[in-house]
Amino acid sequence: MGRRKLDLVGQRFGRLTVVNFDKKINKKYFWNCICDCGEKIIRPGQSLISGQTQSCGCLQKERAHETHFKDLMGRKFSRIKVISFKGIYNKRTYWNCICDCGKEKVINGDYLKRGLILSCGCLRNERIRETQLKDLTGKIFGRITVINFDRRKNGNIFWNCICKCGKKISINGNSLKRGLTVSCGCYNAEKRKERIGEKSSRWLGGISFEPYCPKFNNDLKRRIRTFFNYECVLCGKSQIENGKQLACHHVEYNKKACCDGKPVHFAALCSSCHAKTNDVRERWESMLHRIIDEIYDGKSYYTKEEWKEIIKEETSNGKFFR
Repeated sequence: MGRRKLDLVGQRFGRLTVVNFDKKINKKYFWNCICDCGEKIIRPGQSLISGQTQSCGCLQKERAHETHFKDLMGRKFSRIKVISFKGIYNKRTYWNCICDCGKEKVINGDYLKRGLILSCGCLRNERIRETQLKDLTGKIFGRITVINFDRRKNGNIFWNCICKCGKKISINGNSLKRGLTVSCGCYNAEKRKERIGEKSSRWLGGISFEPYCPKFNNDLKRRIRTFFNYECVLCGKSQIENGKQLACHHVEYNKKACCDGKPVHFAALCSSCHAKTNDVRERWESMLHRIIDEIYDGKSYYTKEEWKEIIKEETSNGKFFR
């Protein structure tokens, strides 16, 4: 014989009251119930009769809350005093608190009990100020000697200092202690001078001061720019977009080209691309040679004869050559 269904309608089990029968699934009878809190749920009859289910879940939450909830009202944690209970959010208790400095703040109860929060933030700020206010008078940092305290600005402490070169300057104390400032600026200036001219690792014998070949004149430059259609060989930027005339770059970095009989190639470059060619010259020379060979068949400017024919053709068509 099958299990007999008991009528549970109207009966109470803990906080639950059975309203009516719902359905039967796998020989289990399920009942519609309503909790004292107003929540409606469906539970099997056996779970109700055995006492396994006594509420919609609110009873368990309340018991858990009673177990973990501790009244912190009036207690003091370092500079923080608990005024009143604020509420529970995400299963965590929050309290209205006031600091000794007078600032009110809502704080997680667990943080208070574990000692993670001791003030509204004023204690931390005071400790930082105490660290910053450490007397640096007479101390030496690189070329800098601290004379006395100067001022406080935006939470930073500044000190009057004198450099070995004799210049007086006000410097942030943190910058001194961290080694970010070691002079009034004279040290960096000296280092820059050491990298200028013959002392530079990129020194090539002073060829940048040599004059260009006389044949590298405005007429040749115009023929170079026209050959490349007034566009940068590398990025394609036009001369109008560049805001000034395109540079006529010597691909072989030979300023005597055109006069010494050696092979010469040019490239029309915008200001940005031209500046890049000063570093790793071998790389740029190889790249530009490849572009000129593969795209422009090894040519990089119009010859004088070609130029005359172009002007003649443009003039005959009633055009004014740019």
